[in-house]
Amino acid sequence: LSSQIDGGVVYKVTWDPNDPNLSLGIRWENIPVEEFWCSWSGTNYWNLTDAWIKRTIDSDTAREYGVEISGQSGEYREHWDKKKRHITVDGKPAKNPNNGNLMSENHEWGFVNFIYIPHLRAKSFWGLSLVPDGIGLAEELNSRLADEGDAIRLGVHRLLFGTDINAGFPVAQTLPNGQVWINGGKTIGNQKSPNLEPLDPPQIPASVGGFNSTLLELLRISQFTPSIAYGEEEGSQRSGQTLYSRMWPTLAHVGFERGWWTMGKNLKAEMTLRLLAKYGKGSITEKHLGLRKRQVWSPKVPVDRAALVLEVINRSSAKLISPKHALELLGDKPNIEDEIALNEQW
Repeated sequence: LSSQIDGGVVYKVTWDPNDPNLSLGIRWENIPVEEFWCSWSGTNYWNLTDAWIKRTIDSDTAREYGVEISGQSGEYREHWDKKKRHITVDGKPAKNPNNGNLMSENHEWGFVNFIYIPHLRAKSFWGLSLVPDGIGLAEELNSRLADEGDAIRLGVHRLLFGTDINAGFPVAQTLPNGQVWINGGKTIGNQKSPNLEPLDPPQIPASVGGFNSTLLELLRISQFTPSIAYGEEEGSQRSGQTLYSRMWPTLAHVGFERGWWTMGKNLKAEMTLRLLAKYGKGSITEKHLGLRKRQVWSPKVPVDRAALVLEVINRSSAKLISPKHALELLGDKPNIEDEIALNEQW
């Protein structure tokens, strides 16, 4: 969700064996994009050469890092490269809150332990946000809806126009039952009778509603979410394939995003394995490094259960699928190996 607005997300993988809550000593952190900066190797955006974090912290937090600051807040900074890290608070060396050791040290990991996953990337390192494309349309839609609301308000609360009204009138008075009525005065001599009438309200062109609907649809398209993504079928009977095709802007966009996320999560997993292998944790060794990673994504659109079961049966009957993969597709068994064994026993 953050990547849609900020244009990307930042993950940090680090070694923290002093944290009692981390059984393997590996910490994953989500770093706010506005606190992050980095440099990279040429056009290889996944190979960072340096990374910086800068944020404002209060005096109590600074004290946890072993630094006393003069004001109410201070500047926390981290700088990482492939061999060392340097961490300060207001320019003073920061200490580990768990053991009091200096946090600036050599690590010799051979990589910068940050991953920047762009929302969508074009022409530069930083990802593209969905927000800019929608700002103008959103402001225009808000303005036109406000105009429509103003016209409705003026139509309900119509202005009054009076003629031949005596001085001191009209006067709002109250009947015994609490109802308010307007006393316009009375005729005096040969004067004309006082008259008070509502003015005609402004006429709303029939095209206004259609224009606002068009603006809304353009806004949805700019965000890659056409009306069908909100369940609007426009009152007609359409085939499932037609509805699926109308979802294409969303599905294509999600496909692009998953491409970047798959690469980023694979790199995050590889960094984790490299740290585990280096420090001998989790039975991970050098032989586990560089292996293919697989991300399992949820379906982009809901899959009909009956259709899925029929597909699995047909593929199984034609010997086009293994029992293990069939159970994976059905997805209702937590332990597939045990289920296969139980099935063979039965």
